[in-house]
Amino acid sequence: VFFGHEEKLRQQYGSVEQYPFDELADMYLEEVCQEYKLSDKLELGEGCLHINSAASNLGWKTFTAKMQDYTIQERIDAFIGMLDEEFDLVMITERMDESLVVLKEFMRWRMGDIMFLSQKTTAKKPNTDLSTRTERKILRRMAIDDQIFRHFDAKLSRQVAELGQENIVQGVANFRSMRQA
Repeated sequence: VFFGHEEKLRQQYGSVEQYPFDELADMYLEEVCQEYKLSDKLELGEGCLHINSAASNLGWKTFTAKMQDYTIQERIDAFIGMLDEEFDLVMITERMDESLVVLKEFMRWRMGDIMFLSQKTTAKKPNTDLSTRTERKILRRMAIDDQIFRHFDAKLSRQVAELGQENIVQGVANFRSMRQA
């Protein structure tokens, strides 16, 4: 869940680990804004709780503006199809090392071309466990983003298979070894 005005919630709760996700999942956008005295502007980019923010950032509203006669699933499928044609590779955060190695292969780069220095300055925080009920509600409200993620995660898996699973596994091992050196 992405909070556009996270700072106000952080002031009230101290950190994201303290957010009342179960309560937030039961609320509608307007209720969240009222409850936490956040912006009363509810348009994406100005509002307090961003739902389907990746879809919005990728042009969902413009793309589907003239598709009112289509079902939501037909609009989602068409949107994902457009994105799939537009992007040859979508890097997945949870699979970043693997994504970088696939990028290296596509671009015919050397391993050194994908090296980076981590700028993370905070200690790794433990994951906050969400109840199954809350997780279902969040996924339902972020259905478009979830389908976009699942599509491109599966596409990355197909790309790994096409490039050779063993080749990518070895590339990831080499990449991690070089990063630690």
